[in-house]
Amino acid sequence: MKAKNLFFGALACLAFAACSNDDEPIVNGAQSEYACITVQFNMPGGSSTRAWNDDEDNTTYYKKGDPAEVAVTSARFFFFDAAKNKCLDPQTPASLGTATDGTNLTIDKIHGATIVLQDPSVTPAYIAVAINLPEGYKDINPSKLDELTKKLHDVSGTNTKLSGTASGTFVMTNSVYVNGTEVIQATPIEPAQIGRGKTPEIAAQKAKEAPVKIAVERVLARVHVEGTSTVGDESVTFSGSTTPTKIIPTIEGWWLDCTNKGSYLVKQLDASYTFKTNTGKTALPDGWWNDLGDSRSYWANAITTAGHGHYTYGTANKADKYCFENTDAASTTKLVVAATLNDEHGNPVNLIQWAAINFNGADAFNQYMATYYLKDKYLKSTDGGSTKVALTKDDFTFIYNTDETGESTLNEKDWQTRLGVKNVSGTTYYLADGTPKTVAEMNDDELKTAVGIFKFYNEGQTYYFTEIQHEPVYQETDFAIIRNHYYALTIKSITGLGTPVPNPEDEPTTDPTDPYFPDPEDPDDGTKPDPTDDPEDKPIIPELPENDHSAIAAQVQILKYRIVTQDVELGK
Repeated sequence: MKAKNLFFGALACLAFAACSNDDEPIVNGAQSEYACITVQFNMPGGSSTRAWNDDEDNTTYYKKGDPAEVAVTSARFFFFDAAKNKCLDPQTPASLGTATDGTNLTIDKIHGATIVLQDPSVTPAYIAVAINLPEGYKDINPSKLDELTKKLHDVSGTNTKLSGTASGTFVMTNSVYVNGTEVIQATPIEPAQIGRGKTPEIAAQKAKEAPVKIAVERVLARVHVEGTSTVGDESVTFSGSTTPTKIIPTIEGWWLDCTNKGSYLVKQLDASYTFKTNTGKTALPDGWWNDLGDSRSYWANAITTAGHGHYTYGTANKADKYCFENTDAASTTKLVVAATLNDEHGNPVNLIQWAAINFNGADAFNQYMATYYLKDKYLKSTDGGSTKVALTKDDFTFIYNTDETGESTLNEKDWQTRLGVKNVSGTTYYLADGTPKTVAEMNDDELKTAVGIFKFYNEGQTYYFTEIQHEPVYQETDFAIIRNHYYALTIKSITGLGTPVPNPEDEPTTDPTDPYFPDPEDPDDGTKPDPTDDPEDKPIIPELPENDHSAIAAQVQILKYRIVTQDVELGK
């Protein structure tokens, strides 16, 4: 069984009247009446004065999508009976036409989609739509609603993007909410909303009198960051100096860490939830996460089997970022702010902090180690041991938590740096008593124990981070990302030096606005944590060094996109 879709100006059904006899519905050998459904699209949710995308912004709660975010390139309709089984073949119109004002079609400008049922004896009970489906999804034909709503980000094992961020590539599907005990994942159709008549014009006119209003939501969420109204500064006194140096963090950009690699096509939701209230908070009214009147909800059961993506320091920029929803309380999505620690003249500071001592660069640190801390502990020889001399600063190197193969030797955090000796042909190292030591023994045993780890802000590069807050009343919803939400974070202040980036990459390796991670073009097919083959190019997984002020203290509020705003104080 088929349905024919005509996106129309005034004469759409007149055009249909000219179709061939092969397209006309036949019942018992004779032409029967026509049956039409008229669909109106809006972004979810809310009344016509509050949250539909064709109204002005209510900047407290809702934000209209940008033109690129509501542009429509294709729409595929799905029809289900009362048992939620397919009752008509899905339809994708070859052309969506133009909006009534002559511009390109967008969600807030499409007001009339007439679907002419070619078997008027069929009475669909539910209609679903998927907008801007990418390759791998365009021909999906589920036999029941559950197959459509459980479709994941991967198609036949390939890394197919579920959603893009270019104009007309934002995937949108039915907004999901709860009515009583039923999770509404497709829009119900009342029998009176199916217009019937002897001609398509009459059927369409009747359908227009009772349109089916479908609320749709973007699969992606959007994160916006702006400002600092106050930038803190720290003063440090370098070893060998008595004059404090003022250090001022300068924001270079930001990225999102621990982003979900996959998503359901249609939001997954339970009919009810039990959340544990955070200490000091007052419970919200039951069902706060469900907005029946606006045909939308503010929670989801996000996919947890796709894993999470991590980016490198070089991916930071100041553009808004998009990502899939993530409600994994153990791996929440984080805002990571990249900054440079500058002196008052605007010059990056190569700060090393070790044992409560501050050093201005690697040379100063290595000189201190050779001249004072490690003096008389180790020797070296370049003639097989006949002559042994003390180590100098030039014998030392830094180990950025990896060995020469790129594998971790400490099983510790990315910010940690430790001291090692260079592997120079013909050079042998010794303890003070003459016991020879290999380079590996010096690095992994002797110096690891004697010196331990230190913080190295290479070229002043550092980062601050915070979890992105969703609803702080409940433990389960405190930090989360939900589709079709606009998380607006404002950095109010920065304090502390942040978490050091001792060995950052120089250039981005993938577009940080791309919601799919790793990059689908990566030849490793997503099997590595970062889409490059360079072991030096390591993803930064945000960690807070013990007793350090490097995280963001944050507060969130939520906006057609539902808005979530957040004031951020970096370092607290």
